[in-house]
Amino acid sequence: MRNIRKDSSLSWERRLIIFTISCLVLLVVSQVLMLKETPRRYLSRVDRLEGDSVLLEQQNYVENKVLEDVDFPAVSWLELLRPHKIMTVRMIQPTAADDVYVTINGKPAGDFRHGEVRVTVYDGDYVEIDARLLQEMGRFVVNVPKNEVYSPDDGRLIEGKLDLIPIGKVRFKE
Repeated sequence: MRNIRKDSSLSWERRLIIFTISCLVLLVVSQVLMLKETPRRYLSRVDRLEGDSVLLEQQNYVENKVLEDVDFPAVSWLELLRPHKIMTVRMIQPTAADDVYVTINGKPAGDFRHGEVRVTVYDGDYVEIDARLLQEMGRFVVNVPKNEVYSPDDGRLIEGKLDLIPIGKVRFKE
């Protein structure tokens, strides 16, 4: 009776060892297959869920790019939910200057390098033109949506030099 129990326990242990070794061999084989692109598409669940194959030779650096044509400063996403309008300020004379710029609430919003500046304004913003470096008389025209803004007036002509030229406080019609 004892001999039969020893034989059955030995056969059970052998089966367990064979099963464990076969699982390890299967694991090693599957890992080796994952090194190649074609089997990885079939074996990797991540590639199937993402839709794109995983590339190892991606760029791991960011290039420093200079933004030259910024019309308005970056705003938070909460400010984008507020009602806003687009105001255009054109520089008539001299034709273009990069040392003269529009400020909104004291912060630079864009320069006149291309002759005009398009800025996003909100109700209650105070808009000025910083012409402190302008040596000759500058002439500017302000364009706003006619039926949507009380002030400043659409088509308003502003002149000045060597100073901050106020456009005024922005007021929307409700």
